[in-house]
Amino acid sequence: MIYRNGLLSFGEDHLFPLQALAAQKSDPFYIYDLSGMRQRARALKATLPGLEIHYAMKANGANRILRTFRSEGTGIDTVSGGEIRHALAVGFPPGEIIFSGVGKTRTELELAIGLGIKQINVESPQELQRIIALARALGKKPRCAFRVNPDVDAKTHPYITTGFRENKFGMGDHFLPELRLILASAGDAVELVGLTLHIGSQLQDLAPLEDAIRKTLPIFYSLQEEGHPMRTFDVGGGLGIRYQEEHTLPPRDLALIEEYGALLRRALKGFAGQVLCEPGRILVGSCGTLVGEVQYLKETPDRNFVILNTGMHHLLRPALYQAHHRILPLVLHPDRQIKRYDVVGPICESSDVLGKERELQEIFQGEFLAIADAGAYGYSMATLYNEHPLPKEFFWEEQVLSDENGADLSALLDSARKLRDFDLSP
Repeated sequence: MIYRNGLLSFGEDHLFPLQALAAQKSDPFYIYDLSGMRQRARALKATLPGLEIHYAMKANGANRILRTFRSEGTGIDTVSGGEIRHALAVGFPPGEIIFSGVGKTRTELELAIGLGIKQINVESPQELQRIIALARALGKKPRCAFRVNPDVDAKTHPYITTGFRENKFGMGDHFLPELRLILASAGDAVELVGLTLHIGSQLQDLAPLEDAIRKTLPIFYSLQEEGHPMRTFDVGGGLGIRYQEEHTLPPRDLALIEEYGALLRRALKGFAGQVLCEPGRILVGSCGTLVGEVQYLKETPDRNFVILNTGMHHLLRPALYQAHHRILPLVLHPDRQIKRYDVVGPICESSDVLGKERELQEIFQGEFLAIADAGAYGYSMATLYNEHPLPKEFFWEEQVLSDENGADLSALLDSARKLRDFDLSP
């Protein structure tokens, strides 16, 4: 998003003034840039010959977004039976679905095994035993990969670190003797096809990931030498975005993707198998924005509050992770004074804060604010808490504005052209 003619404008290839949509939709809404998502998927695919992308749909499972990545040739990474069924419904074939997650139930595993999905990422010896038992009962031979916990510090928020010895995810090398015994007794019930790792989310420093890959590769080769048909090495996801920085063109996301590609080419030099990755945030995070209307302003001796009709029930990250999202007015008024505000929502919780002590131009009731970089873990973590409805979702691609059902709302562009003579050209 950038300001053009004083209007906060959404998109990268083509710009759309958010005020044109907000003026028609007073309820909170998300808007997504599908072209930006395509650009990031293509850039990631180009970093390493043969790299197989499996989009982590937990980041954002909107049907339009899933179909966008499907059309770009990506697979899908799921973490529940519900996500598997959702992926199938939007057109992903079983052979392009990975099933991750630390607490897979019998019902979920029966679904995955019955479908013959690409790979089940195994998190514990007991899970492997459950898979073997279900495979025998179903007469199927599922493909599995062991999720390795390489015991590296991802240097990110503790709630989204997953590859350290204190985390519940994956298996350290001390599990290998037990896993070997289970495989030896399994006969041909399962096929061990690879290893996977995922050290955490919102990675900016990629050195820990390189360390994790180098620590995990010897395990891959040792299992291969023991006769297992090892062919996939899954480096996980976790690439982050820069929440506190203004957007640039070209986006900074693309620079991190290129750095990531250089890391993979360096760390996996000579590796002859399939390299998989499971990106989420890096593909969608910067391409989504949440917009809410100012309901009230409350001034106290200590604070100035801006109270919106959106909050933690629509974007949980600030409350859960103390995450920073830029908060921007849809219309710039250079003549207004700068004031400091706490931007809060309507939920009956003191944690319902989207931003503390933000310096913004003076805000008035009935105006709109945008919460930037909300494309990942925004709507997908939204709730009906306090019985507030979920926000609407809109999509912007190639100068076409549409809703979740694909209905063309481009007539709103006529009103956009009237806003300060806004130019819709790139």
